Amino acid sequence: MNRAPRVRYAQHVFAPLMGWDNDRVRQALERHEAGDFRESADLAEALLTDERLDGALQQRIDGLLALPLSFEASTETGNTEAAELAQRKAAEVWWRFCPEPVLRDVLKWLIMLGVAVVQLNWTEERGQWLPLLEVWHPQDLWFDGHEITYRVGTPTEQIALGADPYKWAIFASGSQTPWMNGAVRRVAMYYLAKQQMFTDWTHYSEVYGHPTRVGKYPAALDESDETARERDAYQDALVNAGKSPVIMLPVDIDSDGKAAAGWDYELVQADGASAVEVFERGIRYCDSAAAMAILRQTLTMEPAPIGSHALGKVHNAVRHEGKRADTEGLATTGHYEVLRPWALFNYGDERLAPWPKWDTRTPEEREAQAEAEVLEARRRADVAKAEAEAKRATADASKAQAAAEAEAVKLRAESLGTLADALTKLATGSWGERIDVEALFKDLGVPLRSPAE
Repeated sequence: MNRAPRVRYAQHVFAPLMGWDNDRVRQALERHEAGDFRESADLAEALLTDERLDGALQQRIDGLLALPLSFEASTETGNTEAAELAQRKAAEVWWRFCPEPVLRDVLKWLIMLGVAVVQLNWTEERGQWLPLLEVWHPQDLWFDGHEITYRVGTPTEQIALGADPYKWAIFASGSQTPWMNGAVRRVAMYYLAKQQMFTDWTHYSEVYGHPTRVGKYPAALDESDETARERDAYQDALVNAGKSPVIMLPVDIDSDGKAAAGWDYELVQADGASAVEVFERGIRYCDSAAAMAILRQTLTMEPAPIGSHALGKVHNAVRHEGKRADTEGLATTGHYEVLRPWALFNYGDERLAPWPKWDTRTPEEREAQAEAEVLEARRRADVAKAEAEAKRATADASKAQAAAEAEAVKLRAESLGTLADALTKLATGSWGERIDVEALFKDLGVPLRSPAE
């Protein structure tokens, strides 16, 4: 029996970096596209501080985790009994070594970066080897293009995952460069644009959100120090009346050309409604684009428009097909990277590993399938009933035929007996000289009695 690896590698303790600007985002994306995830992992953590991005991601993950999970027995081996045993055992222990929080983190990095790496920490429980999954944070993950393998960094060394069999599982959303499918490449600039628009909107509100109070005083007060103090006191009174800015203007004449006689002030309000609409539309666009990148549709993250019933069907179909693709990828990696080593260490044959299968059918599909199964069961019952009735009818017909044949044989025997008696008497009478009775009896197959009988 093969033995599972017992070594366990320690990860660094990470603190995501904040304060992203255009240059840092571009640099992180350039390195990500080269297969280096150490900065794009930080960027992904920053992106998920946005409530819309995080909400879209959690909606996609929750939709997958809520699906019913079952296991299909392997068909790679002729040992059906052992394959069914492995299937039942896998269903019992799967959530022990791959609980929901671990699967949630796997999906998070798989969606955001296109790659998720899991360390298999093998432990023996109740006589069985279990691979307890530990998600490796991508801040210490990169792809070595020279050796064509993923590498992780620990506090003491760098490890090539390809050189350590049965120790690592790599979930990927593609075959050659799966990280190019990571959502971080599509949503980073929308996130950055949204943050900048929020900042601009805040500054705009700071300028245009408060009216300016314009205080007016007689221009002659500037000629006297004593009266100037009255002007300053009036200005202080206006400043302390609220947070809006204050401007003091001397007034010599009014709009009619007459001298201004006293103290006064007015509110000057800026008109910025159109600019506010620009910020709102820009932020809505960024939210919609980010949701599209993660959910593959936008309707479930936005208010329903008029006539959205048919549109909702289309969006749900798109999301449903994406869900199927996600679960197929999870099932394939879970089978080859996790369950095959588990079957090898516990049953000595990795071909016994079952296949995890998430039920991605919609409620309508489940209902239609249930109706089809009911109709099929009824059809089979009707066929079985008809076959039973046909067999019974055949048996009755055979029985009736046998009875009829027996009755016919009986009647024939009785008739032949009567004929035999008549011919015997005829043979002993006067007609016997004219008829060859014995020849007649032989042709008819009738036994001839002797006169003594």
